[in-house]
Amino acid sequence: MPSPNRPDAPEYLDESPPDQQADFHNLIQVLLDRIWLIALCMVVAGLAAAAYLRRAPRIYMASATVQVEQQDQKVIKVEQVMQEDLKSLEVLNTMVQKLRSRPLLESVLETNRLDQNPFFLGPKEDPTPSRAVLVSRLEEMVKTTLRRNTRLVDVSVSSTSPELAAQIANSIVGQFSSLDFKSRSSSTKGASSFLKDEADRLKVKLELSELALQKYREEVGSVSVQQTQDSVTPKLQQYNNNLTQARAETLRLKAVLDQICALTNRLEALLSLPQIATEPALIDSRKAFATATASFAAIQMRYKDKHPKYQQAAQQLEESRRALAQDALRLPDTYRMAYEAALSTSKSTEEALKQAEAEALRLSAQAIRFNLLSREVESDRAMFASTLTRLGETSLSTDLRAENIRVIQPAIVPRKPSSPKVTLILVAGVMAGLMAGLGLVFGLHTLDRSIQSVEQAERYLGLPVLNIVPRLKMTAGSKGLVGGEGMRSSGAEAFRTLRTALGMLGHADARRTFLFTSATPQEGKTFTSANYACSLAQQGLKTLLIDADLRRPSVQKLLLGDDDDQDLLGVTDYLAGQKTLGELLQLLPDHPNMAWIAAGTTAPNPAELLAQDGLKGLLAEALKSFDRVVVDTAPVTAVSDTLTIARNVQTTVLVVRSHFTPRKPVLRTVQLLKQAGANVCGLVLNLEPKHWGPGYYYSDSYYYYSGYSYYGKDGKKKKSRKRHSSAPKPTPEAVA
Repeated sequence: MPSPNRPDAPEYLDESPPDQQADFHNLIQVLLDRIWLIALCMVVAGLAAAAYLRRAPRIYMASATVQVEQQDQKVIKVEQVMQEDLKSLEVLNTMVQKLRSRPLLESVLETNRLDQNPFFLGPKEDPTPSRAVLVSRLEEMVKTTLRRNTRLVDVSVSSTSPELAAQIANSIVGQFSSLDFKSRSSSTKGASSFLKDEADRLKVKLELSELALQKYREEVGSVSVQQTQDSVTPKLQQYNNNLTQARAETLRLKAVLDQICALTNRLEALLSLPQIATEPALIDSRKAFATATASFAAIQMRYKDKHPKYQQAAQQLEESRRALAQDALRLPDTYRMAYEAALSTSKSTEEALKQAEAEALRLSAQAIRFNLLSREVESDRAMFASTLTRLGETSLSTDLRAENIRVIQPAIVPRKPSSPKVTLILVAGVMAGLMAGLGLVFGLHTLDRSIQSVEQAERYLGLPVLNIVPRLKMTAGSKGLVGGEGMRSSGAEAFRTLRTALGMLGHADARRTFLFTSATPQEGKTFTSANYACSLAQQGLKTLLIDADLRRPSVQKLLLGDDDDQDLLGVTDYLAGQKTLGELLQLLPDHPNMAWIAAGTTAPNPAELLAQDGLKGLLAEALKSFDRVVVDTAPVTAVSDTLTIARNVQTTVLVVRSHFTPRKPVLRTVQLLKQAGANVCGLVLNLEPKHWGPGYYYSDSYYYYSGYSYYGKDGKKKKSRKRHSSAPKPTPEAVA
């Protein structure tokens, strides 16, 4: 009976890429899978930290706290020769550096005789260390720190001896005060010597300047040129005022004289001049004329011109007129004389002013040198007095001890070591181990090119994952078949699920022959094909298992165990025409519906035997007596045997060892099978390792890891025992 037509491979619907939650879940699972590696790194790092702590020396730290004063302490109101602005931050930082300066450390080294202290010298690698080496060693032990936003400085000393650490810290503070006092005292003494010499020099200079001033006074004949010059100045001012007034009066008289001379023959116009109206010489004449005019006017109204009173009044009026005219005609002579007198006064005043100015110029010339000599005397006197005063202050402050720092807290002997910090180092070691473990885990995961999950396999290969077979612990007497174990066996349940998945691919008549292969050896294709055949037999189907791997057959070893060493006749004998199908069938006592055929006698040319389509006839003949035929073949990338027979089988299943086989060989295998005409319907992820964490999607099998189990008679769910230990190593039968 010919074999049925091969059905088409089922259409595979590619799922959408996994979301971020799935990626995060996979990431967590990667960590859980290799949690032992992270724990190992943490343990190793913790042990390394503990070993370091065991060997590390115990270091004690003693600290003395000092306060930097804001200004120098002043017992007397005398300024120091050396002054610093102690309020500035630069001075505070300078003070911090001074507290660990080499001269100070050398003084501490010498004062405390540290070159003879065994705790300071340590192991005597160099029997005679130099002074520079000792100072450098002491400098490494000392640390000075300025507390933030304060004027407090901590002087910390680290040593293996707590007493020595406290001693050095207190000695640094004490020696700093002593050296600072010596430095200030030395500077003050030098300044005092300089001031004394300067005072002697200024004294001689003052004497010479005073003698020069006295000699000049004798030359000019005046005690004070400045006082004589001050007396001349008022005279000059008075002469200037008099000359100005005289010139003004002269000009006024000249103007009046010219007007009078111009109006001599015009009496009425002359008398109308404003200057004439107020002239004292014309006051009486003007009054008499006015009185006569008024009397004549009164008589003129009462009498006629023939009346004696009228004539008398007229005569009096004429006489007063002539008297006024005569007085007016004498005015030019009067004003001329006054003008000449004013002019003479102006000339004499001007001459006196010139003489006073000449005297002032002479005194000013004398005052220039006098003032120079006077100022020089005053300057020398002031410098001499200031130097004497500063000399006295400096001499007084020479022995004055001013403190720039004040001890707030002296160093005390520490009771506990400051380093190593046990807790910190242990935590840091464990954290470093954790980081190293995480880096190693993610690095291995990144470098791992194998198929690690269902999503990855389906997305990369474009084939559905039919089922996942976990790593199984073989029971005694199972001989590699787990399909015959109890209903609660996770292995049996895995192959029942595979049987169901393959049975749902199409009509039963179109899915009677199955070929199991792999990309590389050691992926468990023989174990998978044999157990799948066993699951079909358990369903009541007469099933035949054919070992078509003619180069390295494994079915006989899987079913019979290592005890059976005889070579059974099989496929090669059938293809060579030496045996019939009935002569090659092998039965399993524990599985009545299952038979199998061994690979047969070792053939020198297995590829040529398989290429002759002899296997097609074997399948056709087997389907006459069996409901299902399962063929186990050689790996595709190892030999070409499988590619020659794959087109003769209705359903091809690719077995991939999870977390082991690289993706590229598997993808290449799929391409080769499709090019050879194989109907690749899906793949099986075999030897899936045990994963930590419940509910992992397709971790081993739903039955095994989701907590799904059978119910007892009382209807309550039985507690399923979850194994949290790592999965056992696969047995040779499972790997086969």
